Amino acid sequence: MMLKFGITKNDVIIQPLVFHLNQQTLKHDLQIELLSAQDVLSGLLSNRLQAGFVTPLQYAQSQDKLAIVRDFVVATPQYGRNCLLFFQEDLRNIHKVYFPGNIDSSYELFLAKLILGEHFEIDAEWETVYPFPKIEEALEQFPVLLLTGSEAFRGMALVENYIDLTEEWSLKTQSPLVHRLLTIRRDLDALDLIKTMQLTRELGLRNLKKISQQLSAEYDLPWGIFHDLFSGKYRFAPDESTWEALKEILQFVFYYGETEYYPEIHFFEK
Repeated sequence: MMLKFGITKNDVIIQPLVFHLNQQTLKHDLQIELLSAQDVLSGLLSNRLQAGFVTPLQYAQSQDKLAIVRDFVVATPQYGRNCLLFFQEDLRNIHKVYFPGNIDSSYELFLAKLILGEHFEIDAEWETVYPFPKIEEALEQFPVLLLTGSEAFRGMALVENYIDLTEEWSLKTQSPLVHRLLTIRRDLDALDLIKTMQLTRELGLRNLKKISQQLSAEYDLPWGIFHDLFSGKYRFAPDESTWEALKEILQFVFYYGETEYYPEIHFFEK
């Protein structure tokens, strides 16, 4: 059975897991759909998609229709540099945070609000900027700016005055931060998917330089930024701390009212 597999467009941090799915040298039975993060979740809920990578926030909002394929995860035990708060003055003077109107992951925005409120006790106003200027102009124009994903990587290459909110999470909780989960609809078998993903992860981890160089060309950033993060800071398989860390972030998701019910964790059982 061919599965329709949802991948969020421009989701840099999952590339070591999915890069080779689009390479002709790897044969598989997945139909890759590159979509917005919102469309990946809605596709999984409506059965237009059968599997895909989601954030913990999306998993919590999946109405108990998804199972986690426990062999694959994107997590950082220390920092990820994909959720950065840039500021020009004293952090204690933060009253308003600006962020791009085209931000495609509500998870990073949720994390930013959570960490500023819980860890720094800052109750800031959040303002969307649309249309969003060039990163260089935005960093000069806005006194406090949240950048995520590849835009965060671009920002840290330009200025040094930022807080890595993923690092703050790990420092305060002494837990890794789970960024992405591989999921499949609960009524389906994931054995073939697991075999394919094991192969593509193995190929990805063996070819981090190639992946980083391609991302470098695509985003006009030094390839070493991607390579250093992928090879040293990100984890693409779970360890003994992963699922407790997931439970912790899901507790905050529920506490902050992002879901009506406390999300239960379901794993695909082989």
